[in-house]
Amino acid sequence: LSILDEWNTYRVLTLPVEAGENIVPWDGLGWNEERLIRKTYTFHAELRGASGMVQTDEVRMTMDVSRQALIFALPSSEAVWLDQADDWFVEVRMMLDGILVSEFYPDGETEPALVCRRPFAGRRINTCSFRALMGKQEITPGRWRVRMYAENNIQYTKEFAITVYSGSKERPPIRETGSILPNPGDSDAQIWEKMMKSSVVVDIGPTSHQKVYQTPEMKSTVLGTLHGQSQCLEVLEIRETWARIGAWNHESADYIEGWVPLEKLKVEEPQREYGLLLDKRQQTLTLFHRGKRVDTLLVSSGRIESGEMYQETAAGAFLTDLHRADFSTNGLKYDYVIRYDGGNLLHQIPYVWGKEKKDFRAGSVYLGTKASHACIRIQAAPAENGTNAYWLWTHLPYHTRLMILDDPEDRMAERAILNNACPDIAEALEDSWHVISGSEDLRDGKQAVLTFGGDAVLGGRESYYGKSDGFPAYLEKNSLDYPFRHLKTIFAQDDLTSVNLECVLKDEPSGEDKTKQWRFRGLTRYADILPLASIELVNLANNHTIDYGDKGYFSTLHSLREKVLYCGNGESALTELQGRKFGFAGFRETTYLEDPAVIEKEIRSLREQGAEFIICQCHWGQEYSEAHSVLQEAMARSCARAGADLVIGHHPHVVQGVQFIGKTPVVYSLGNLVFGGTIHLSTYDGLIVQALFSLDRDDPEPVRLKLIPILTSAEADARINDYCPVLATGADKTRILSRIQRDTAFLLTDRLMLGE
Repeated sequence: LSILDEWNTYRVLTLPVEAGENIVPWDGLGWNEERLIRKTYTFHAELRGASGMVQTDEVRMTMDVSRQALIFALPSSEAVWLDQADDWFVEVRMMLDGILVSEFYPDGETEPALVCRRPFAGRRINTCSFRALMGKQEITPGRWRVRMYAENNIQYTKEFAITVYSGSKERPPIRETGSILPNPGDSDAQIWEKMMKSSVVVDIGPTSHQKVYQTPEMKSTVLGTLHGQSQCLEVLEIRETWARIGAWNHESADYIEGWVPLEKLKVEEPQREYGLLLDKRQQTLTLFHRGKRVDTLLVSSGRIESGEMYQETAAGAFLTDLHRADFSTNGLKYDYVIRYDGGNLLHQIPYVWGKEKKDFRAGSVYLGTKASHACIRIQAAPAENGTNAYWLWTHLPYHTRLMILDDPEDRMAERAILNNACPDIAEALEDSWHVISGSEDLRDGKQAVLTFGGDAVLGGRESYYGKSDGFPAYLEKNSLDYPFRHLKTIFAQDDLTSVNLECVLKDEPSGEDKTKQWRFRGLTRYADILPLASIELVNLANNHTIDYGDKGYFSTLHSLREKVLYCGNGESALTELQGRKFGFAGFRETTYLEDPAVIEKEIRSLREQGAEFIICQCHWGQEYSEAHSVLQEAMARSCARAGADLVIGHHPHVVQGVQFIGKTPVVYSLGNLVFGGTIHLSTYDGLIVQALFSLDRDDPEPVRLKLIPILTSAEADARINDYCPVLATGADKTRILSRIQRDTAFLLTDRLMLGE
């Protein structure tokens, strides 16, 4: 039984049923007892019989207001010192205004020795000190179990244990700490040991800034600033009244070592129930419980952006601060907030809201990718073992340890692209670099060779028919093998060639969607251009295969059948190359925005069909932007997480950079190839990529790339589009590679082969 709406699934109940009437118990709540908003939901029932038969039904019901309940009660620590009773507190969230009942059970007893009742406001987070909670009642030192619930709803109780001590806690001295973050290869036990270590923090306000000095004197250079109370410091050396510390500067996320006054530091203890480990490179958040890994969630941490303050999520060790309810900005709402570092927060991914609306797609598309403004956004849907942002919000108490692993290489790479400080490919090319011949046959029985070309408009606008300089006229003057005659040698010497077919194949113009600015159509016989050029597969996931509606689209499919394979728009392709099964999928950015799970679903389907290698072709990005976008990277990471071996991009009409996500190569844009959609092109630079797939799955470099710069016209020097691309040489080749390099953090010649 699934409870859902048009955007989300809020709960799935699965249970065995018997013949006759069955009652499915449900508490009216979503995942992890999350309150559902007041609206109408769809209840989808699916009955699976022992025979394999399936019967489904649906009903719609409206959820009304929620009744009173205690949402959470989280103590600030396990220890209460009676002479410092105002230092201990409990964070309480109740559904409605009401009385909170607190029962105190002596260790091992089943009856409460003390019962406290206190009014709390609903729909907000209340912070209540131990002294205020107890009122005039007194408690003896010892171990106590505390049970809390709303007075008129005992069903939802929260329990925790505390130890009450007489007197006050001594302030421990500041000592050298040793490493405060895990090392690569550390076991879970070693990670947990560091999570539970005492922490040295700056004793100033949680959003205040402590300067870090280059030398132990106030007049020296300031290296950066740190937040108070929650940012943990590695103490490297103590010299009289100063401490040399190491930490990550919250403004630039760079690691710094410098000096702070010893009097500004204090020691704090972490909670010992849970711990969090954030891997910035993988964009995952792992939950530990008493030393054991419980679950791993996808996140989206901070990303540095051009023209704005640094927004990179800083690495380091932290202690979580107070809970908050929610906030909204720029039309998006963010729920389940926990502060952990000054103004930086842990919270659920954003969603668009309105009357009976809660749409998480705006946040889901960026999960697994740096895309936030320094905060850490956490998935709303349950992870593999059931935890989500709501679960963390209702279970993680004040001063839970959060460790954030640094990713210095990735940070430097992102900064280099942003600051136009990437390596100089022109200089590398002059340094006696060996260039692979573009016509070299790379098939050797140990690898499969696949070639990918960019946007191919095998047609043009309706006004181009009859024009002497239009694509149709060039075909009439020459022949159908004309457009790719200079590239056919390369295409014929591989195992498969694929291009992005960005037009409709239809013999007459009916159904033309004139609401679109540009519409491209070629004749159905133009499909023969593809096999004549040794092109075996086309991608149809783009914004022009629908230029003439459904009839145009199905005419295109009919024209391609029996001639080439195609993928995209929900269609996948599977073929055998070198004795191995290769699967192909195509995705549009708009489709991904509508359903962020579409990539994972289609790749999983290809795997189930036996695909051993999977290639995703993505139509994405901003036209004529020479830098790939955050959304392009998010889609690429989604492909890589789902198991894609290679990601190839189209649509910007210009070349863009290359990235490796793990071992998955991503080419963000190949630019144009044969472009009949425009007689006078704004750029003639393009790229062909050959991917060499090792047939040995244990190969440490499973996919190698060869970049082959091209010009989309043999008459590019004269600014004439003759619809017949050629290999780029000399200054043209260097210019194209330089444009790719500007959007690539590593030096192209270090990791890729270059062709001519």
